[in-house]
Amino acid sequence: MKIIATKLRGNPNNDRLGYLNAHLIHPGSNWEIATNVSVPKSGEVFIHRGYEALIDRVFRENELITLDVESLEYPGGDCVYGAMGKEARSATLEDDVVTILETDFLLAPQEVYRVSSRIKPTTYTFLKMYRKTGEEVIVGPFRASSSQYDPEEMQWVSLLNLVDAGNSYFTKLESYSVYTIEPETIPNEMIFEPETKNGSKFIIGMGLLAHLNHVPTEQTSLISDSALIKLIDLAAPPNFKLGRKGKRDLALQISASRKLSATLTERMVRTLKKSRLAIYFGTLIWIGYKKKTKAHTAKCGPHYVDQYIYWRISLYPPPERRA
Repeated sequence: MKIIATKLRGNPNNDRLGYLNAHLIHPGSNWEIATNVSVPKSGEVFIHRGYEALIDRVFRENELITLDVESLEYPGGDCVYGAMGKEARSATLEDDVVTILETDFLLAPQEVYRVSSRIKPTTYTFLKMYRKTGEEVIVGPFRASSSQYDPEEMQWVSLLNLVDAGNSYFTKLESYSVYTIEPETIPNEMIFEPETKNGSKFIIGMGLLAHLNHVPTEQTSLISDSALIKLIDLAAPPNFKLGRKGKRDLALQISASRKLSATLTERMVRTLKKSRLAIYFGTLIWIGYKKKTKAHTAKCGPHYVDQYIYWRISLYPPPERRA
């Protein structure tokens, strides 16, 4: 039987022996929360070889571990299931396991998050956030770039970054974007809330990767203003770089656009198209420059005309159409 667990304690008289705290078990076709009934007698699993060397030295506090366990040949004490330490490995996306960390963050452009949690985040993790309208959403994936354990607070402090486009796991994820998932759309058998021995609950997602790769899911761009401006400047041809003033003007326009309704944004686009720089926050971001271009026609002869040159970068979902 496969389980998801965390290390619990070693045997003070024999460092080869120790115990794991089982959180989830897979006894048949589905995962379920481990209980004192399903993992008698106390939800613990006995490690009968290699605990100190292969578990206690390798895994940190509240780090998710996956391993296969078997019924003990001679069950004694409080444990019915056991395994050897060499069977243990970190729970990863290869197992379609992710942590879902609870936060009070608002869903807004930001590329790095600092999060405190009881459980150590898996390499790819998700966050519970809130829309500006108050609805709770599950947002991710994020990649844990660093995680430090604070023994006094008994918490992990982690830095979480956006996942790059073209990731081998999240193949449909767009640049600088995250999936924005309504909790009620996730099947019940994919979300679990076990708890540690001290009673702290946490959330594990099982099978979420397969779900996202097969079910169309909303994506939201979290690119920061500074990164967006840098991206636009890199995309522009050498003769049309933004420059310091152009970057400053664009930052002001981006900030202003977030405060406008869809109707006002459309009017702003029409206005900006008459100026040196034009942007549109819908399906595309447009930037452009007006320049004089020499033209020749039989009727007018040589003359100069205004020519607009635009580049576009797909970053945002299309706006809702009004009837």
